[in-house]
Amino acid sequence: MCEFRKMAADQADRHSFNEELIDLVKKSPAIWDATRTDYKNLKVVTSLWKEIAQQLKVTVAQVTLRWRNLRDTFRKHCRKIDEGTVLIVRWSYFQQMKFLLSQETTSAE
Repeated sequence: MCEFRKMAADQADRHSFNEELIDLVKKSPAIWDATRTDYKNLKVVTSLWKEIAQQLKVTVAQVTLRWRNLRDTFRKHCRKIDEGTVLIVRWSYFQQMKFLLSQETTSAE
């Protein structure tokens, strides 16, 4: 039973980590909004990733890898909606990541 509780706690921690990461990235549009002038400014973007990593108590490599995974999963779900292969997305972070839709060419709204 102890192993089951540890697994459940790990899942809850991972879920909370992902939600916090999404919120922090959303508050840092230079990372995700290609229409911004500072989007391609490597100093600004690197500084933002460092701040996010510090807040989450992980390395920049860990946080950027996790973000890429979340972003790519979001894009995959958007493509499925566009293709008509899925009507309802049940992925737990989809609603929270809808701020990225301005960067996608999708009808997922």
